[in-house]
Amino acid sequence: MFTITPLAIEKLKEYMASNQITSCIRVIIQNGGCAGMVLALALDEFKNSDKTFTEGGLTFLVEENLLNQTGKIAVD
Repeated sequence: MFTITPLAIEKLKEYMASNQITSCIRVIIQNGGCAGMVLALALDEFKNSDKTFTEGGLTFLVEENLLNQTGKIAVD
């Protein structure tokens, strides 16, 4: 399951509009240093292994394997 707050949608739309970005937003996992692995956002293109979620006019991509590992993903 994927959820995003209205404030996060608003801030992402502002950022993308001010930088003229039209690509999809990917949820990725990366090393967070001492905190271990963390989820982050990156700009990317669709891949066949992705689940897509459209919220507030933005398209989010999550690899199926990552979604299976994390279960729920919430962006705030």
